[in-house]
Amino acid sequence: MTDRNNDAWLLRLAVQNLAAAPQAQRRYIQLGFMSKTVDNLNRIAADLDPLIEAELITDEQAALAREVRDELNARLADDPDFLRESVAAPREFLFSTELETDAWQHLRLTARRAYSAIAGESSVFVSMMAK
Repeated sequence: MTDRNNDAWLLRLAVQNLAAAPQAQRRYIQLGFMSKTVDNLNRIAADLDPLIEAELITDEQAALAREVRDELNARLADDPDFLRESVAAPREFLFSTELETDAWQHLRLTARRAYSAIAGESSVFVSMMAK
């Protein structure tokens, strides 16, 4: 797999992780996946031109990925513990209501729109968000 293909896959995974249900996201945080999601999203979305030029994503998909990144970074700037890593260790965290705030819901919906555009018809969110 080329670096560009790998980055396209990691971008899709990052957006998917931010689009997931709160309980799944709490588990990703416990496992350390969400901090990798943040790192990958910031690294890859910093320069999406190579992925666009390789036709791995479209301009629209790139714009949506940047929107997710910007939304996430705004939330992290407002609340450095937005991921709630400071309270994530106990098993009870998984079954709590953490990450079910309006801010998380807005981020999640932004990520779902992006994931639907990136994954296309294979996105579970296409049918969930159909009107």
